[in-house]
Amino acid sequence: MENRWATVLGMQQEYLGAEPVVKPLTAAEKSEKIRQAGEIAQAHHFVFLGGLHRSGTTLLFRMLREHPAISGFANNQDANEWLAAEDEGQYLQSVYPQAIYWGGPGKFAFAPEAHLTEQSELLTVENKAKLAIQWFPYWDLSKHFLLEKSPPNLIWTRFLQSAFPNSSFVIIERHPVAVSLATEKWSPTGLVSLVEHWLVAHETFEKDRAHLRRGFIGAARILEAAGAQLIFSPHAKWCAYEPGRNGSLDSFTQAMDEAGWDSGRLALFSFHIMGSARLGGSPKVSATNPDGQTWEVDNLFVMDGSSFPSASGVNPMISIEAMARRNALALAGRSGV
Repeated sequence: MENRWATVLGMQQEYLGAEPVVKPLTAAEKSEKIRQAGEIAQAHHFVFLGGLHRSGTTLLFRMLREHPAISGFANNQDANEWLAAEDEGQYLQSVYPQAIYWGGPGKFAFAPEAHLTEQSELLTVENKAKLAIQWFPYWDLSKHFLLEKSPPNLIWTRFLQSAFPNSSFVIIERHPVAVSLATEKWSPTGLVSLVEHWLVAHETFEKDRAHLRRGFIGAARILEAAGAQLIFSPHAKWCAYEPGRNGSLDSFTQAMDEAGWDSGRLALFSFHIMGSARLGGSPKVSATNPDGQTWEVDNLFVMDGSSFPSASGVNPMISIEAMARRNALALAGRSGV
């Protein structure tokens, strides 16, 4: 019997033959694993490639994987002959079902439950960390951009965006007739059904993309209510307004629509939110005192990245932990705990 060991983020698994034996984790160990997974995820940018089967996703995946700054799955030693060339992420995880669960190529998009979004019950804190941990061994984590390709990503963009906020998407759209003819050998449903499947899948994708526009408008409303003096979008064309002084939400929305929402029209990325309730020595320039208590409301404390005087520019986890510990100790001393 073959025995081999693999260590993933401090988790040790002993393989006895083909079946892994995983040692039970304590609550503290589980919390540490989630923290480690989050820290590694924050340090990388994820690129998810999608498009219906036979659209050319594999070819593009292999080309992108050769870029020196990109790591794409290439270590799948357990894949069978059909999967080995593709190294699709959907087959290398156990958090969400594979497309084959809903019928596979030419069928999966017909199932409403195959449309995974940010509202999925699968997106627990534990599952987000689990998905990252299961995928990390197949990437070279010394590379900044981590590439994953699965055709059904076409209808999983919102789900994956929620699991990995630092992510971008590349979607290939090939003519429905060409896709259907190429998929026919895998699906006995016939050309008419395959073309219909193409339409359903891409209609779902377009509806998901509409959430992007609503998200930008909603975020602008929140920023304006919070007193922002300048609000702008990451479009290639400058789109901005100054609430109460120059422009309005309506003009901002119109400018974004004119700039466009298609690929290449805007950059999508995320940052750690810091400094929105900064600490300081005076209510004129800060929201809280140096111990994190708000100037306006007694016994209301802010103890996270919001307290930063400004954005640090790097992963803030350790600084947040230090600040929270300092303020908690000050609070405990004041209350006599």
